[in-house]
Order: sequence, then structure tokens, then C-alpha cells
Amino acid sequence: MVLALPTLDVLRRSFPDAYIGYVVDERPRDLIAAHPAVDRVHFVPTLGWRRATASPTHWARIGGEIRAFVRELRAERYDVALDLQANAKGGVLALASGAPVRVGFGRRFSREGNHLFSTHHVELEQWPIHLVDKFLAAAAYLGADPRAARFQVPEPGESRERVEGFLRELVPGPYVVMHPGSSHRRPDKRWVTERFGQVAQRTLADHGLRTVVCYGPSERALAESVVASSAGSAVLAAASASLLDLGALLRRSVLFVGTDSGPMHLAAAVGVPAVTLFGSGSPVLYGPHPSTSPAHRVLFKPARGRGGGMAAITVEEVQRAIDDSLRARTAA
Repeated sequence: MVLALPTLDVLRRSFPDAYIGYVVDERPRDLIAAHPAVDRVHFVPTLGWRRATASPTHWARIGGEIRAFVRELRAERYDVALDLQANAKGGVLALASGAPVRVGFGRRFSREGNHLFSTHHVELEQWPIHLVDKFLAAAAYLGADPRAARFQVPEPGESRERVEGFLRELVPGPYVVMHPGSSHRRPDKRWVTERFGQVAQRTLADHGLRTVVCYGPSERALAESVVASSAGSAVLAAASASLLDLGALLRRSVLFVGTDSGPMHLAAAVGVPAVTLFGSGSPVLYGPHPSTSPAHRVLFKPARGRGGGMAAITVEEVQRAIDDSLRARTAA
């Protein structure tokens, strides 16, 4: 969702009179509901539906909700469905829209048979490229001008007030945001918890910066472990009422430190330099987008046999990356 924000921006600026709807599920809903480029948000609770299908007693209700969702979507009579997700779910949703023109990515650049749902296919001249640039290529296919694409992350007044109140009470000076979590399905993306605590200690000693440890659903215990191992150098972030609260916390920080995750992309989107640890995946596709800051730094040690991976990244390497990023941020 965060990586799609520049595409949304260029679509609105290229087609100022267009009526733009957006289909979004539970997790990033708040980011898009307040976005100024969107005229209509269609909420699809796919996560809730998947959980409820475990019990046959819920099937009739879910079926009714799905039919109601499709009626809502088709009532807008969209001319074009732009499928950025490039998987089976994205293809089904594009088809459900009833739009006669469904633009997706070609077979090589999609998965799970997604290309079969599209009437028009975007073929990329270069691959791999960052997902931000991939999505912008789809906007350009529609005739949008992808130049000067911007990340727009809304900041409601209530999010600003909650975060500033937390900071006044616990973190009065400049600070670093640390996110030790990652997708629960990808434990290979996580770093050793105690090392995050050691990085927080070094960052305070070397730069006078306290660390605020943030967390997502089911990650509080992980964040508390980092704080406990930081010898008082880190504090636990306040529970976020929405992703917009996290965006407000990140926007006021001087640096983000963490793994390949949504909060990393959100930090980059609000212009905060990110020191990101990769042990799997591709930084070319999934790293912080270079347009957002010249001070991003990526540590990548892919697993090879029994070596490499996240465990091979040392505290000293992360600290050097932090030092370098902070110098680049000051120079910029």
C-alpha cells in the first residue's frame, strides 16, 4: 500500500477530473481512507473472511458480505481497474469491479495466474526494478506522467496530538525509531533481538539519540524484549491507534532502524532515512526507495547454505551504517 502511494499521486495529478476508487483491506486501511487523491474507498475485509471460513456456520454470512461488496463496487461503474497487486486476489477484485478495461502486469511480472484476469498487460523493459517504479509504469501505461511522483502520507490532527503528547512525556529530545518485527510468516526476516538492544545502547552513547521501539499487532512482547535489553537506552512506543499514528511518530524522528517491513517503507515515505537489514528478499525490489532520501543504508547478507542470513549481520555493521546515514543526513 505504501509503495503504491506515488502511483496514486500521479494518477490524480495527471487526471484531475477522474473519479478514483480504491479497494483496500484491513491492514493499511487508515493510510488510504484519509488520502486526498481518493474519492471512494471500498473496504474488503479479506483477513476477516479468511479467518471466518474455518467455521461452516459463518459461510452464509460471508457469502452475503461478498455479494454486497461486489454490488457496491459495480454500482460505481468504473471504466478502468488498475491491478497493482499482480496476484490471484488482485485479479479477482479487478474482475469483480465490472470495469471493461482491466490493466495488470504481463505473465512474467505477475503470479498465481493474475495475467488471465486482465484485458491489458503492462510489460516492463527492465527487471528487476523497485516496486514503486513497477507501479508507476502501470500508471504511465494509462497515460499518466510518472515524473515527480510523490509519497503523500496524511497526518490527521488527532495522530499529531497523540504522538506529540507521548514524546513530551517520554522522549523530549531527538530520537531513532526501531522496528524489530516483520511478517509473522517470514521469521527469516528477523534479526537477533538482543542485538537491537545493543544498537540502541551504542546509538545513545555515540550520538545522544534515544530509541523508540515500535511494534505491530502481536509484536509487543518482541518490542518489550528489545527495550529490556537496551539498558535504558530505548523506550516502548505508545500503542498506535492507526498507521497514521506510526507515520506521525516516524515523521518526527531522525532515523529508522529495522528489517524489511511496512514500517520501513512508511519511514521512507515520510522522508526519514532508513537503515534496513535484509537476509532474504531483494533490496532492489523491496528496499527503501532511493527517491525518498540519499541517506538510506541497506545491509544485505543473503542466506547461503548454513551461512549468511540475518544472523550474519553484526552489531558493528549496523552501527557503521547508522553512523554513515546520520552523516549523510546532516550533509543533505
